[in-house]
Amino acid sequence: MDRIEELLRAAKPDDEHLSAADDAYLKRILAKTPAMLANKDITQRIERKSVSRKRARQRMRWLVSAAATVLVATIVVTVAGQVPAHAYAATPPMLKTIQANHDVATVLNDLSQLSAVQPDRSTRREIVEHVWGLATKVDAQGQPVRTSVIQPEKYVYTLAAWGVAARASYADEPYDIAGSPVVDPALPKPGTLLERDIYTEEDQPPALPPLPEDAAEFSAYFAENIPSQGEPESTTAINRVVAVMYGRTINPRQEAGLLEYLATIPGLELAGECEDRLSRSVYVLRSATWAEQQELLLLDANTGHIAGYETIYIGTSRTDIPSPAVVSYTAWE
Repeated sequence: MDRIEELLRAAKPDDEHLSAADDAYLKRILAKTPAMLANKDITQRIERKSVSRKRARQRMRWLVSAAATVLVATIVVTVAGQVPAHAYAATPPMLKTIQANHDVATVLNDLSQLSAVQPDRSTRREIVEHVWGLATKVDAQGQPVRTSVIQPEKYVYTLAAWGVAARASYADEPYDIAGSPVVDPALPKPGTLLERDIYTEEDQPPALPPLPEDAAEFSAYFAENIPSQGEPESTTAINRVVAVMYGRTINPRQEAGLLEYLATIPGLELAGECEDRLSRSVYVLRSATWAEQQELLLLDANTGHIAGYETIYIGTSRTDIPSPAVVSYTAWE
């Protein structure tokens, strides 16, 4: 058994789905070398204080737990994939884009200039994001439970000088597959605190070096710190942006340089303009299709800020969801 498998087995996750936010950290841990994963620091456990369960529990550090949870989620979804094609699980409505009047490089360079003159948000000590991820669960007989309501979560991260000090999870506004609000007494009310995690400096994932500000330095930075896993370059580029955005703040010059870097990526398409999950006007960048998925990166049209990302299923191997379908999203405030 290799080291990664040992860590996944040791984590013993529960049946919670892997959030879109945790998926970003998963991408980072999988991008690291076996030597890093062999570090016994990764196997240290932390105390996770759960409000919703009203008990303390011991868990692997959050990176390893995320990796293990996605393993379980993959297995569950595989079982659920055998259900009839007409019995779809609820997924959020696809973003409705309209065609943009510019090419992707022009839009990215314009947004880079816009982002560079925005107020510096890198000193913030709180990050708020709205997340949802597809989780197909089974009943006592092992049959898939098809949900008809989507309830996202809102994560509030408290930052310290050394990283994420706490994460609080709240129930967000539920809605149906058409995007209409849902009132369901069985669901926690929006704003209900679901869970609070407290972290220490020792609990932090391996830290990435500070981002460069010069667009020309990003290729070398990413090659060194978040190497490609063999996917198309456009997929790699979006995954890298997600990885460096999660749990940290960046200054306007870094964000501007990052957008300039994206303008050089082959295969990255401009899907169009639309209103995102938080009713903001955004440009939507789209990766090539890989492993029956496309990655979307959302950029605020008014500020140039990186506003969110989504993963879209496009394939024929699954029958529990339609194709195309949103399988996860994150929207940063």
